[in-house]
Order: sequence, then structure tokens, then C-alpha cells
Amino acid sequence: ARVESDSGVVDLSNKRRLGLSELECVQQMYDGVVHILKLEKELTGAKESDTEVSRENLSRYREIFDLFDRRHEGCITADNFAVGIRSIGHNPTLAEITGLLEKRGISEGQQIDFRTFTMLLESYEPKQVDINKAFRTFDRNGDGFVIRRTEEMMTSRGNRSLDEEVEDM
Repeated sequence: ARVESDSGVVDLSNKRRLGLSELECVQQMYDGVVHILKLEKELTGAKESDTEVSRENLSRYREIFDLFDRRHEGCITADNFAVGIRSIGHNPTLAEITGLLEKRGISEGQQIDFRTFTMLLESYEPKQVDINKAFRTFDRNGDGFVIRRTEEMMTSRGNRSLDEEVEDM
């Protein structure tokens, strides 16, 4: 702030008007910006880990995002998110995708920028498949072996296995 005085001296500080030195003003502005960023993270539901994306993932996400952002406008539709998340190897249900978008206040067809796209990808946590449960399905007698059941399945579906193949399994 530039203030002319009667003596012709130019006062560049805010001390006279605000009671603060330049350093104190800058520090307060900095603290305010940090506080606003913290509040923004809280409002969007972001965690500290949401902001830490590996360079490798960031590069992959950018490549996928750019496939949909053909005009280089910096935005894609939220509908493209489903294709994007599947292209990195996840297979979420439509309900899971809708939930992720709704959690961030995003509706279908809405435009999302790269930052939001990245946060959505990073926030997805695929359901863990219980492999033991899958094996128990085939282990009828509970002895921990599924080979006979697998053989039965293969032959009942028309796959006449050679004895060697069954023994190899």
C-alpha cells in the first residue's frame, strides 16, 4: 500500500493503517491460504493420501484422461470416468461408480477436470475377493481338495478331459 505523507515520504508498509508490518501481512495471508486449502480438503472428503499420487500413476491417469479430452479443454464428462477406471484394471459396478461420483457431488454428464479425475481414481477401493470362499464352493466334503469337483465340472460341461490332463491338475 502506497501512502503519500505531508513530508513527501512514501510509506510502503501497512503498519500505519493496519498496525502490521509487511512480513506480518504476508504471514497472515499465507496462513489464511493454508487454512482455506485445509477446509477445501475437508469439504471434498479428500484425505492427505488423496493428494499424494505416484508419478507413475499420475502419468497413467493423464494418458487415460487425454484419450477422452480430445479437444484439450481440460475437462471430460463424468460418464467417461467409468471407462477410465476400467482401463486401469478395476471393474467397479455401476453402483460403485455412482457412489464415488455422488460422494464428490458429481452428477452424470457433469464435466470433471484432471484433478477430480485423479482424486476419483485414487479414492476407489476395490472389494477384496475372498479366495477361500471361492474354493469352499468347490470343496463339497470340506477336506481341502477341489480336484475331483473340478474334474466333475469339466466333464459335465462337455469337456472330456484326457486322463493325463486331469492328473496334471
